[in-house]
Amino acid sequence: GLPILECAEAAQDAETGHRLEVDLAAGVIRNVDLGREYQATAYPPFMLDLIAAGGLVEYTRRKIQEGA
Repeated sequence: GLPILECAEAAQDAETGHRLEVDLAAGVIRNVDLGREYQATAYPPFMLDLIAAGGLVEYTRRKIQEGA
């Protein structure tokens, strides 16, 4: 799946062709073209680890290997 940040204001302001930067750890969405920044809810650390691992299966494999 794809990580999702919810922010109605960011979605309303964004238009086709706008460049967006997303910081999942901070929950920040930046609209580069408008020069605006929006705050959404940040992901908790365990979720960032899961995303960085490439998904639930790889995350679980790594956790099992760490425990061995």
